[in-house]
Amino acid sequence: MSATAATAEGGFSASKPDSLFSPRYLAITLGLASSVLLTAFEGLAVFTALPVAVAAVHGTAYLSLCFTAFTTASLVGMVVSGVRADRAGPALPFLGGTAVFGIGLLVAGTADAMAQLVAGRALQGFGAGLVMVSLYVILGRGYPERLRASALAMMAALWVMPSVIGPLVAGILTEDVSWRWVFLGVALLVPLPVALTAAPLRGMRGGGAAAPESDSGAGPDSGAAAGSRPWRRVQLAVIAAIGAGALQYAGQDFTKVGIVLALGGVALLVPSVPKLLPRGTLRVGRGLPAVIVMHGVIGAAFFGSENYITTMLETDRGLSPTIAGLTLVGQTVSWAAAAQLASRGRLPFSREAMVRIGPLVTIASIAATGSAAVLPAPAVIVAIGMVIGGFGMSLVFQTLNLLLLRYSPKESQGTNSSAMQICDSLAAVALTGGTGAVFHALHHAGPTNHGMYILIFAILAVAAGVTVLIAPRVGAHDLATA
Repeated sequence: MSATAATAEGGFSASKPDSLFSPRYLAITLGLASSVLLTAFEGLAVFTALPVAVAAVHGTAYLSLCFTAFTTASLVGMVVSGVRADRAGPALPFLGGTAVFGIGLLVAGTADAMAQLVAGRALQGFGAGLVMVSLYVILGRGYPERLRASALAMMAALWVMPSVIGPLVAGILTEDVSWRWVFLGVALLVPLPVALTAAPLRGMRGGGAAAPESDSGAGPDSGAAAGSRPWRRVQLAVIAAIGAGALQYAGQDFTKVGIVLALGGVALLVPSVPKLLPRGTLRVGRGLPAVIVMHGVIGAAFFGSENYITTMLETDRGLSPTIAGLTLVGQTVSWAAAAQLASRGRLPFSREAMVRIGPLVTIASIAATGSAAVLPAPAVIVAIGMVIGGFGMSLVFQTLNLLLLRYSPKESQGTNSSAMQICDSLAAVALTGGTGAVFHALHHAGPTNHGMYILIFAILAVAAGVTVLIAPRVGAHDLATA
């Protein structure tokens, strides 16, 4: 390996040639960094403040609508972003999405009624969907392949600080100042990524027309169904988003109404989702389809376990919300550490091994965290389990993200990135809805919910186990020379 290549693979030092902080990449790197920090602080801080905000506008009974509005709008934003990025480049989706995201924060932060708060969350979701997909396109077009692993590692590292201080700052603002400043404070950061990336993004043009749409609506294996009528994808996304929203809301409403919503959601998702994904995704074809499915399923399983950890520790183990939340911090640190080691080639195994080992590590993590529900083990076992899981998940996600870009022609980077984000969201909705139904059906007051938590964590572990079978199909050996 040449010195230049070694430098590109290894580090972030501005003194080394052709690094992320070389003059030609500096603006993009700083723009991506500020965008990731903005997203991280928003996700962690708003999650802390949202229950208080909902109570303040007298909408506690409709808390789940805030999450449903975000998810539903983000699905539409993902598809719009992919279509636009492939046609004309990632500038408008990224800059426009950041602006819409900021407007959503302002709308939510000034809300005096539940309807306005939900509208703000929907705007945030739409903006986040635009930005998430455009980030992948920027990675694909803004950096050579040898720097992409380092860029992903940098983005992972940037989550560490928000994970440590985000909930703390949000808690202080919520308790001592006002929940509004959690939203409005993050909104003050919005101009930074826009200012840093506006100029360099103008030079990233579209990749040209996408491949023609097949009769079934599915595109070629190398790309999702962008089609000769790309805005048809947006219509399908709206249908899928409504279906996903109904399914997500149904998971929080274990009644006859919830069952009807769930059936209606499935009826909308079945005809629309296959046309938003690359051909072969539903049968987990080799290459790109397997990458997309594995990314969605293993992510839903691991992050799904997070949804129940703090609740379990607070209700069944009697820990304070602060201590329960701290058990998740180590996961972020280990995730960043694994990404750094992998990007610098300092792990004793190949990327092909990473994607095979990762699911096993994730299963072990879910088992360790779930054991705290029934065993008289200290809560630190949960923190250790999350550290282990974060390390394994980082190896898997970094490899799958790199493969997505490698398998995507320039004219399909946006479409394929949106397909992966859609799969992530839908897998999370399905798994969260299923485990949520179990929670609402079996949960009762008092520290005797052991059986319920065992069942929930078993479902999540089985989902992670499915990816063990998918791993050999992703073709991680294709990154051997990356």
